Amino acid sequence: MHDKFMVVDHVFVLTGSFNWTFQAGSHNQENVLVVDHPYYVEKYDAEFNKLWAQFSKCEVDAREQAAKSIQKHERARQQKKVSKAKATGCETKVTVPKKSNYTNADYKFVGW
Repeated sequence: MHDKFMVVDHVFVLTGSFNWTFQAGSHNQENVLVVDHPYYVEKYDAEFNKLWAQFSKCEVDAREQAAKSIQKHERARQQKKVSKAKATGCETKVTVPKKSNYTNADYKFVGW
């Protein structure tokens, strides 16, 4: 699922490219649209309920495990590239994606 929307109390919808992460709120060029017209709120609410029913059958757990496996494999592949680059003196050209454990209790996202 790649949908990015939130239905709030069946009153309004937030949708757009915005990823709900610290990086998106502080550095990325993202957009978010707030819609409160009942027609669109109803459509998004129905879509959410359809997705909720579809993914509530434990399908998400299996897919999450698959995603973790793919990520682990990709990190190992990237680490091999880094090791090879270091051996040839080209280490600055390759980077390894790292897991993010960023937490900052003092951070407060403030919209414009």
